[in-house]
Amino acid sequence: MILISSLSIFPIKSCRGIAVRRARVVRRGLEHDHRWMVIDETGYMITQREAPKLATVITVIRRDALIVEAEGRLCVRVPLRPKDDGTRVNVYVHDEERRKPIAAMDMGETAALWFSQHLGRPARLVLFPNDTRRFTKRDPTVECAFHDGYPLLVISEESLDELNRRLTERGKPELPMNRFRPPIVVRGCASPNEEDRWLAFEAGGVRMCGVKLCARCRVTQTDQRLGIVTGGEPIRTFATYRVRLDGDKTVHIFGLDTTHQTGGILRVGDRVTVVTEGDIFP
Repeated sequence: MILISSLSIFPIKSCRGIAVRRARVVRRGLEHDHRWMVIDETGYMITQREAPKLATVITVIRRDALIVEAEGRLCVRVPLRPKDDGTRVNVYVHDEERRKPIAAMDMGETAALWFSQHLGRPARLVLFPNDTRRFTKRDPTVECAFHDGYPLLVISEESLDELNRRLTERGKPELPMNRFRPPIVVRGCASPNEEDRWLAFEAGGVRMCGVKLCARCRVTQTDQRLGIVTGGEPIRTFATYRVRLDGDKTVHIFGLDTTHQTGGILRVGDRVTVVTEGDIFP
């Protein structure tokens, strides 16, 4: 039996996530997930790719506020559901979207100062407003917020176990699941990477579709507790068994990018029912 073993939301893109026992699936994925993003002075996203210290930013949801904090620093409080009447700015997720800006809402000078000081560079915090729309590439009917491309990511514990087995064989330390930042983790698969073929599956009454194998970037090389890049793993080990072609590019894959067809509530312990299996590509 396949079950959901953990759920996490990541309110601010590239910052630390929040483990939850239940999560509401709404129009753009899990409620409060990837609704905020840190940007530079040009409006382009700042992520762990170039600022691994973002991993040390802790987020906590308390009633009507998102609390942002880091060790040794005073916290900053931003409204969890602000009125959509703040200053609008054009922001960009990924280079290919440079010509298609996203209308975001600036969260003010206090948050901007906090992130600028924490990262040691100009930075601002923005919110994905309710009236802004951004769609996934492979299913233009499904919306997302500041996600890299898809609202949900699913990884099985068995897939991580297999990666860690191979890392150990190569004399490398095992890695925790947080290196891969999945909102949904499952356990009980018959074999590693079984989720690669889940075209359609259900949990907690929520219908989901696997649409893309997740291509992994250098964020997987960042220790999510310390906010430092630790070396070439797991990319080097992925290169020995998790390589696919995406057009003319070679990519390393781990996890399943997923869309949802219905809303609802996901809970840790929910049974996962695989409806349809088939080939899914990067």
